[in-house]
Amino acid sequence: MKNTFCIALWSGLIALVAACEVADVPKASSSPDPRHVERTRSFGDWSVFTRDALSGRLCWVATTPTSKPSRLAGRQITIIVKTQPKEFSIVSDTAKFRNEYGSLVIGDKRYQMFFRGKNGWAHGWMDDFYIVQSLASAPYNRIEVGGEFFAFSGAGFAEAFADANALCAE
Repeated sequence: MKNTFCIALWSGLIALVAACEVADVPKASSSPDPRHVERTRSFGDWSVFTRDALSGRLCWVATTPTSKPSRLAGRQITIIVKTQPKEFSIVSDTAKFRNEYGSLVIGDKRYQMFFRGKNGWAHGWMDDFYIVQSLASAPYNRIEVGGEFFAFSGAGFAEAFADANALCAE
């Protein structure tokens, strides 16, 4: 039951982020609405987002690929890294992934990922931890799935992630 709840909570956050285009999220109003997502700042190619929830503030950083497979042309893809706990994921606006494994390549490191429906996740929580550490020092990264590649920039990740952590520590 606990795992089902956690999956549902994470899926809800992913759906909320997917509903907002990374580049076009409006600034926050003074509304205390817990469904309200605020894009606070941008660092390089990464944006910082917060959302106040009943259980506290949620913080994450997000970017979009610099290139993606032709079969996904015109589709919104968002790469998300949540701060607490550290979680790396990919969200698509349409269900295009089959149940398949792929890889996240950061510099000379390779991490296994699983893709299903609209989402892709790191294989395990330890991978999430090491992915965040690796992203902080890698300027270019790629995701491989089904023989196709997504490329995304690491420019600004370290600063954005530190800012998101500071916002959630308040």
